[in-house]
Amino acid sequence: MLAVLLISPMATGCAAVALSGATMGAGYSFMNVADKTSNYPLDYVHLALSQALERMDIEVTEDSETDSGREIVAKANDLNIDIELESITFKTTRITVDVSKAAILKDRATAVEIIDQTQRILEASNYNPEKNWRHVIQRCIGLSGPCEGLEI
Repeated sequence: MLAVLLISPMATGCAAVALSGATMGAGYSFMNVADKTSNYPLDYVHLALSQALERMDIEVTEDSETDSGREIVAKANDLNIDIELESITFKTTRITVDVSKAAILKDRATAVEIIDQTQRILEASNYNPEKNWRHVIQRCIGLSGPCEGLEI
């Protein structure tokens, strides 16, 4: 970075490209997390997320309640997974997943898949607050697919 700044007065176009490349790399390593707002209550999202992590053979090492929702820490081989569930409204929850390897490299594909699997379980439940939600999740446990066609 220092070399780019020292050379930049001498080179016109190259320094701009090098500088933008350096800042894009920093944005990738610090901001490459997956997130999604889901139109399900926090408790339901937490239950579906737990099931998705179990299906993916991801070990939860910490699961704690926060002022705005829940924080989950998990591990899979050499990946560190930080998940935040934030209650936006009673019926809306934001899911943020940050997957990293060696504290520097980000794994967006795994983060997106965790959210995708959670959402599939939620959608397969045909969410209705007057029906037995836990029963739906229990019925999904043995299925290999996303619980499609499951009715209560």
